[in-house]
Formats: sequence, C-alpha cells, structure tokens
Amino acid sequence: MHHVGVRFGDCELSVERLELRRAGQVVDMEPQVFDVLAYLLRHRERVVPKTELLDQIWGNRFVSESALSSRIKSARRAVGDTGRDQRIIKTIYGRGYRFVADVNEQPATAGPAAEGATAPAHRVLRAASDVAAGAGAAIQISGGPGSGKTELLQQAAQTARRHTLAVGLSAPAPAGRSPYACIAGVLKEMAQGDPGLLGAIPAGCRAELERAFSGRLPTTRQHWFVAVREFLAAAAERSGAVVLLDDLHLAPREALILLDDVVRLTRTHRLAVIVAQRPGAGTRPGFDVVELADGHRPQAGQDAPVDLAAEATRLADLGAAPGQVADLLLAGGEAAMAAPYALEAARLAAASGLHAEVLRWTEAVRDHVDGQAEPELLSLRADALAAAGDHAAVPAYRKALAAAGLDQAPGLRTRLARAAILSGDLASAEEALAGLEPDGGPDDGAILLARGMLAYFSGDIDGADAAVEAARAMALAPGAPNRLLDVITLQGMIAHNRGQWFDRLRRELRATTENPELASAVFDSHLCVAEYLLYGPTPYDEVVALTRQLREQAERTGARRGVAFAVTVAGEAALLAGDLDAARADLAEALALHVEMGADTGTAHALQRLAEVELAAGDRAAAERLLRRALPLARWSPLARHLLQRIYGTLISAAPDTDAALAVVDEAGQRLDEPFSCIFCQVMIAVPASIACTEGGRLDEARSWLAQAQRSAATWQGTAWQGAVAEARGHLVRAEGDHAAAGRLLAEAATLFELAGQPLDAQRCLDAADL
Repeated sequence: MHHVGVRFGDCELSVERLELRRAGQVVDMEPQVFDVLAYLLRHRERVVPKTELLDQIWGNRFVSESALSSRIKSARRAVGDTGRDQRIIKTIYGRGYRFVADVNEQPATAGPAAEGATAPAHRVLRAASDVAAGAGAAIQISGGPGSGKTELLQQAAQTARRHTLAVGLSAPAPAGRSPYACIAGVLKEMAQGDPGLLGAIPAGCRAELERAFSGRLPTTRQHWFVAVREFLAAAAERSGAVVLLDDLHLAPREALILLDDVVRLTRTHRLAVIVAQRPGAGTRPGFDVVELADGHRPQAGQDAPVDLAAEATRLADLGAAPGQVADLLLAGGEAAMAAPYALEAARLAAASGLHAEVLRWTEAVRDHVDGQAEPELLSLRADALAAAGDHAAVPAYRKALAAAGLDQAPGLRTRLARAAILSGDLASAEEALAGLEPDGGPDDGAILLARGMLAYFSGDIDGADAAVEAARAMALAPGAPNRLLDVITLQGMIAHNRGQWFDRLRRELRATTENPELASAVFDSHLCVAEYLLYGPTPYDEVVALTRQLREQAERTGARRGVAFAVTVAGEAALLAGDLDAARADLAEALALHVEMGADTGTAHALQRLAEVELAAGDRAAAERLLRRALPLARWSPLARHLLQRIYGTLISAAPDTDAALAVVDEAGQRLDEPFSCIFCQVMIAVPASIACTEGGRLDEARSWLAQAQRSAATWQGTAWQGAVAEARGHLVRAEGDHAAAGRLLAEAATLFELAGQPLDAQRCLDAADL
C-alpha cells in the first residue's frame, strides 16, 4: 500500500511509518528527534514557540530548554542542515523555531523499515529512550492475551539498556509473602546492574532494600516507601532509570499504592515507569495509556471456569502469600476457608504498619471467625482504625474487649482510652481506665501514660505530672516498649502549661549530657511543645533571650543536641517576628549542626523553617527545593506524624499556582492517611489545604479541611492558630459569596496575628481583606 509522505530537499518523511529517508536511505534517529521534526513540519506555516514544543513533545514531564536545543541540533543533522545554515529549521531568536524548506506531499516509498512499525510500540520505546535525554514518563500498556505487551516491555528494556540506563523488569509472583515483591524485583535487578547504586543512598534505606531483596517484609511501610523513592531518585540522578512491570492486574493493592507514589517521581526525574496489564483493570493515576490490539481469540476450552479453591490450595502449597490465597478463596465465595489466611495476612500487614490492608482483611472475614481467632481479629481491626485516626476505633475496641480474655483486657482498655482521648471523648477514656492500675504486667507503662494524658486533657496538671513521671521511669528501663517520645512530649506540655518549659529543658540538658541517644529522643520530643511556645503569647524577644541562655548552658555541658535545639527555636522566633535575616542565619546554623550530627528529625525541621524564610522573602522555588529535601528525612523520622503536616502545609503555600497547590493537597492526603496524624500538628496543613481548595473551587474539601483545622486549633487555645483558622474561614466565606463577612474574618485574623507578634501573617490577611 502507499503511505503519504512529505518530500523536502533530498529528504522524505513519513509520519505514518515513523520514518525519515535521506537520499533514499533510512536515517537512524531517536523517536523524540523525529517528533520534533514532524511537529515543525506539520506547523510550517508559522513560528512554533519553544514552550509549545516542550508541551507537545514532552507533555507534563519536566525538561529544560537545553533538552529541546539538543533535539533541534539532532533534527538538523538528520536532514543535512546545520545551526549556521538553517536551510530547513530556522531559529527565530526570542520566539522559537520554524520549518522553512519547500515541501512536496506525495506517496512515500515503501521500504522494509515500514514492516511491523506501530504507533503504540513507538510511543513505548520512545518513553524508554527519552529518559537518557532527561525526560520522565509513565506509560500503561493495555492488551489482552497475545497482544504482545510482554514482548513490548522486553523491547523497552533492551532500548533502555542500549542507553546505559538502570533497568528493572519484574511481575507479581504467585508465591511470595511480601506484597511488594514485584517492586523489590525491579530494584534488585537495577542494583545488580549497578552495584554502586546502593552505596548512593542512606544506610537506613540500604538496609531496608537489602531486607526486601531477601524476601522479607519491610520494617515499616513508611521506611519502605522512603527507601524505594531514595533508590530510584539516585538511579535517575546517576544514569536515568526505567521501571518495567508486567501483569499489573495481578499486583497486590499495596504494590499499586507504592507504584502510585513512584510515578510522581517521573514528573521531576529521569525516570520512566512502564507497566502492562489486561484490559478492564482500570487506569492508574498519572499514566498515559497505550492500547494494543488482541493477538488472537481464546480457543475452545480456554474460557472454562477455574476451580478457585483448588487453585488457592495449590498456591498455599507453593508457599504463596496468605493474602493471595485468601483473595482467591474470597473470589470463589469461600469466606470461611479464607478466614485463617486473611487473619495471617492481617497479622503480617499490622507488623509492617500496613493499616489499610489490616482493615481490608479483617472486614472480609470478620463474620467467619470464632473461638480464639475472633478477639485477635477484632483487636487487629481496632488497632488499625486507631492508627488511621478513625473515630470508629473506640467502638471497635469495645467489641474486641467483649470477646477478649482477662489477660488481654488491660492492653485493650489502655489502647481504647488513648484512642478516645485523641478523638476528644474523655468520658469513654475515663470509663476505660476506671479501676485499671499497674500490676507489674507488660501494659503498666501504657496505663500510666494513658492516665497522664487523660489527666492533662481534663485539666488535672498535678495528676498528669505524677503519672507521666512514673511512666518515664518505666520507659527508660532496659527492654521497655518504645514510649519515651510520647512520655517526654507530655512532660514538655505539662511544663509549658505551668510556665516552666525552659526550666524543664535545662533539667533535660543535665540528664542527657552523658547519653547522646537519650538526648536525641528528648529534644526531638519537645518539637510540638516548642510550637506551643512560639505560637502563644510569649514575646519573641523573650523567647530569643531564653534560647540564648539555653544555648550557653548546652555549650558548657557539651550537649550538642541542646545547642542545635536552642538555635532552631531562636531562628523560628525570629522568623515569626518578621526578622528574616536573623531567622536565616540562625536556621542555617541549626541546619549545619543537625546535618553534622546526622540528626534527621532536626535537619528536616530546620529545612522546613528555612523554606518558610525563603517563602516570606518571595522565593517560592527555593522554598520548594528545601521542602523536597526535608520530605524523605521527615518520612523516615520517628516524628513523621509531627513533621509531615508542617512540611506539606508549607509546600501548599509555596506552590506557584492553584493547580500546583491542589496537587500538593492531593499528595498530602495520600501520605497522611496512616499513623501520621498528630491532633496538635494537623492545623499546620489543614489551614493552607483549606485555602488552596477554596481557591481551586473544591469547596466541600475546603470545608472538611477547615473542620480539621478548627478541631486542632482548639487544642492550641491562646495561640496564633486561632488567627490562621479565621483566615481560612475568611477565604471560604468569600468563595461562598459573603464578601462582607469575609472581610471581617480576615481583619479578625490580622488582629490575632498582630497580637501574637506575627507581622508578616497579619499583613497577608490585611492584603487579602482589601481584595
């Protein structure tokens, strides 16, 4: 058959065949170079701006203009042109490029290169090769049996290897205990191809990956996600990377959640993620879809029903993950048979902090367990609800208690009380703890901590102090459960309530001088308490003076963590007072101190506050760079549930436009749906998220975020966060059409910020009120 081609000079280009011939010979050129040439040729009647080429050829992927310049140079070389002659592609300085050669459209010569060429295959192979040029991509191949999707993935892998990229190709396996086995397989292949990759990431991430490579579950979901992102970011930085996954429709849900997380890297890194799956499996967010035609129709007998129970038994004998076995049995309507496998899957998920998976498994079979399995299932379910911050945790704990034995009751009652306190239900907490006393058992520390929390939130500061002091002694005992962070935080809150917080810090300095590990826990734990001080009525010059005294004492005793903590708080006070130069100097020093000590929590916090300085100075790009550096450190930190809210909140504020802000809101929503939910810190993301959703027209979401901000700010009485909530309300009321009320609320917010000594925030609200 004839194909329509375009002839110019001694060249002939066929878009249909994806081919350029020069003097009758096929010219070998990269797919993206061909696309640039074809686009300029198609729009030869005008100048094509650089921005248009970047948008049309690279889509949503981020690339620099140098990548475009490189493609233009290659396109000129392919057609016998040069940058000096510009006979075919002319640069219009300050505007873009134009195709200027005379053309003649005619049937193009058929040639062997046309055989088997397909646009879908070209698109996939182009995505793999484009990584070498600095562009990321996310491609989802959809095709039935015989469509060639597996072969296409293998071709993409070969293309990527020719460009010396890091490449990993894997697929979900029926016999594997980890839901992340297919992702681990990809990364393991990359590490084998470039052993230096593992050395390019932090030691903790490296240990997490090596654990996964040996087939074990991650230590925590949080650590695993960070390790995967750090590894792929390093691979993208070193050479560029291509992740290839086949049979995605068979992947466990947790693997898909991780994949969604990885895909975000393709927007800013030299990373391509190419997956293949059967039709009807749905489109993953962030992917471009390439559809392949089915290669054959099923033959007779291929549609015969599968005995799912028998298949489940076969997989169980092979040592498959209990979740896979349970899934098959549930699909076959055998919930009772699935129950023990689902319970084991829930146990494994709970051990790694996969709370959504725990809820999925326990929900699927909770009507089909009895005996000793029932209280365990109900307990796992209640713990997962509590970790996710779901108010349904309290009634779930009650159900677990009703089924539990006497030996399990103290722990369940304590966890019920904690969940009730965090949801504001003090009556249920008091009921749960009534008559529950330490008796030398393993739950004694948790009982005392819960009693201290209940007393504190009930206004009994002396009772809270006594309980938490006893809990601290237990938390410091060898082999005790890790409750020290919560204990020290509560002690700091009590000291702040009494106006004795700096005295408490001085005591901590003396107590931790000979124990650097304890010092790290102590000063990290005072993070939230410091924010109470900074956003409360204490004048900032007084805060700075007190931090100087604290620093001097820390320097005398050699307490480096104490020095770094004092300098950080001083920088925060200067920032909130509007002294950006002093804030930048103190926070830069704090950052250097924390980095030198390898203190991830302090480093992440200093980076976030430095980002606020840059944002206040008008440099949004610098702020975002600092925040993106802070994110992996914060996610790895044991205080992630305190740090992530403030980092994402600042990222929303630093976004260049409304669409970018909403993208951060969506990203944060996915990150913070696990145990990353400190009721005190939630206001730090809820306010900017509410404002962003208001400005983006997503008013229902704005109201939801505002409600979260109001609940959180209620725990910060007498602080500037009341002003922040009023600001968010003002924006929402204006969007709802009441401009007069909006003006009043924004003016009220400005007054509250002014009273708190925060002039920059006050001015922002005044400017908004005048709109």
